[in-house]
Amino acid sequence: MEDFAIVLSTSEQYLAQALAMYEQLRACGFEKYAWVVPLEPLSPENLESLRARFGSHVTETLQLPKNIKRSGNKIFLPTMIPAVKKYILIDTDILIAKCQFIDILLDAPSDRIVLVQDSFNWQDWLALSSLAERAQFTPQVRHLLNKPYIQTGNIGISNPIHKKIFDSFVLELTDDSHVYRGDLPIWNDWVYRFPHLFHLVPPHVCLILRPDASGPSSTLHLPNLNYQEDIWHYQNSPILSLHFTCSQGMVRSWQDYEQLKRFKKS
Repeated sequence: MEDFAIVLSTSEQYLAQALAMYEQLRACGFEKYAWVVPLEPLSPENLESLRARFGSHVTETLQLPKNIKRSGNKIFLPTMIPAVKKYILIDTDILIAKCQFIDILLDAPSDRIVLVQDSFNWQDWLALSSLAERAQFTPQVRHLLNKPYIQTGNIGISNPIHKKIFDSFVLELTDDSHVYRGDLPIWNDWVYRFPHLFHLVPPHVCLILRPDASGPSSTLHLPNLNYQEDIWHYQNSPILSLHFTCSQGMVRSWQDYEQLKRFKKS
């Protein structure tokens, strides 16, 4: 059994991001561990472009249960590849600043699920969110309002823990009483219901931040963001990766964040 795999998903819209993520992983020396899972049948041209990078590590198309949003795909990704000791499940709309980002996800205790804990709580986030987003925050997880927001852009999970939680997690994900069909509220709920299962790392490991500073997370992060010694910092810690959510498949670069230098600490 291999030690680990880095698994990402893609679709026609997000294909360019998947290719860009491969290049980032290659720059870090992790490309041989990278797998990509299509969430829909891809055109022959796009499938070939993935195979040109990932080789045989392009899987069959993942068939999600029909009532689950594509954003809820991560728990299924390990089932699409040969078993490894640990999985890194990662969104493609992430920019890796330092390869240490992957090491942190790998080096956590094998009996813990690694997630990023943010510096704000759900109530702070919802206060800045649209009414549609608030409606997705179901009664089952209202107890999280005063709890720190947990990001799910990247997840580190071992094979035994994944097997242990898979059926229960999917059962909650497919529960008809849930309005929100993605996995974000469930991971957040589980962190506080089953704290012994999780190892939480600080927000600078993977900071949610859009290049135009839009969105509730970006708004909440800006006061603690600064640029010094040619490196972005959050709460005085070097940022290891940035997560530009709601990207709609657009590939971003570090140059796109130049406009935020007005927040540079003097």
